[in-house]
Amino acid sequence: MFKKIDADIIIIIFILPVALVVFLLANDAEISLFGSLLVLALLMYELLIFNKRNVYGFSGLRIISLPSLVIFTFTIFIAIPSVYILATESHIAKYNYFISIISFYIVYPLGLNFGDSIKKINIKDVKHIKHYKFIKSEFDVFFYKILLFLFSFCIFIMLLYFLRNKVYPLFEMIKNPGAYVQLQFMREQALKTLNVTFVEKYFFSWLRSLFIPFGIIGTFFLKLVYKKRKYTILFFLFFLFGTFANLITLEKSPSAAIVLAILSLFYIRLKKITIKFILSSLILVFSFPILIAYFLHFGKNNIFKLLYVSFFNRIFIVPTETLFNYFKIFPQSHDFLLGRSTHLFSWLHHDGLFPISNYVAKIWWEKPHTTGFANTTFIGNFWADFGWIGVLCSIFIVGFIIHLFYYNILQVAGYKKNIVFVTIISSSIPIFTFGFFSSNFTTLFFTRGLILIVVLLLILSNKFLYKQ
Repeated sequence: MFKKIDADIIIIIFILPVALVVFLLANDAEISLFGSLLVLALLMYELLIFNKRNVYGFSGLRIISLPSLVIFTFTIFIAIPSVYILATESHIAKYNYFISIISFYIVYPLGLNFGDSIKKINIKDVKHIKHYKFIKSEFDVFFYKILLFLFSFCIFIMLLYFLRNKVYPLFEMIKNPGAYVQLQFMREQALKTLNVTFVEKYFFSWLRSLFIPFGIIGTFFLKLVYKKRKYTILFFLFFLFGTFANLITLEKSPSAAIVLAILSLFYIRLKKITIKFILSSLILVFSFPILIAYFLHFGKNNIFKLLYVSFFNRIFIVPTETLFNYFKIFPQSHDFLLGRSTHLFSWLHHDGLFPISNYVAKIWWEKPHTTGFANTTFIGNFWADFGWIGVLCSIFIVGFIIHLFYYNILQVAGYKKNIVFVTIISSSIPIFTFGFFSSNFTTLFFTRGLILIVVLLLILSNKFLYKQ
């Protein structure tokens, strides 16, 4: 159905003009103004990347181009909902907040194009990727060894977690569904307030956000291509282990990440995408989070209120509202941090790292003793650190880094649907969706584990690229 559709052309000649007319005719003056400006910003982005739209534009979503995925994530979860926030908020900070969002559509493509001027992506080869089948390659044997080691390492991390932690919210929810307050407290004990070393925190985070999706997708790819028993067994072991490990703390996004990664593999594999596939995929991705929310609030909320609180509000309103509160608090309630919110610069300061997400949560939620975190996308963190210099420079650098990251994936994969391309792209999707709109960019690379993908690409490049 979508085989010959150019998404960016449709957006330019149909969707954006219709959206502009709708906003111009809106009764609310602020919705009309901010909505119209957002439409124009999107049009500017389309014009800046038009010749490379199969890599940077919405057309790139057909092969899940990571630069395309970032602009899609930002638009759906931050930019469009921001119009609602701007219409309902009266604080003066909303103007800086909105200008930063508009700036993304101008500065981000500048960073992408600058990256392309240094390491150029072959646009013609990218366009052909969607027509290819999954193929065997000389990477497969090496990947299988990596996956065997990774599974063993995941078991080790899980055993280490059991030794360090005595609280398991999943088991308590099964025994006592509906005990929301108790389960929420247990979840914080099992995650945020867990007393472990610096290295162990990284291990536990990498396990859920990268190792499990990577292992499931890698083994599933081998199972599909080779149809051998050893690959099938390893896939089911990874899947069962990953489902249990990602559900045990009752976090919603890790459980959704597994389903999203698997569906992404099928999306890359299919030559023809239907509306039925897209709708059924959305239902499957959010089924686990909604099911968890149902048992957390068992007997207390009707299904419609539950869907609003746990699905619509949490996904489409909270991320952009959190970002707004960063602009609201800095510098009005607290001076700019000058780098203290990130490990990259905090070592330069005598007072060390500033717990920014917890600080914002305390003020926003009006709970001075909360251990909760108000995490947001990188724009909020760099605004809190350096103001406009931080926002504009960080957007440019993010565009530049994402281009180089995707370029290296394509180079090592040889612009083919082999195990390198499929596994890295599919396992990275949760990081560039759920992670991107709720985490600082440095968090994505270090805490979520993208830096390990970079290391793997360097190893594969050195080991196989010259042989190819």
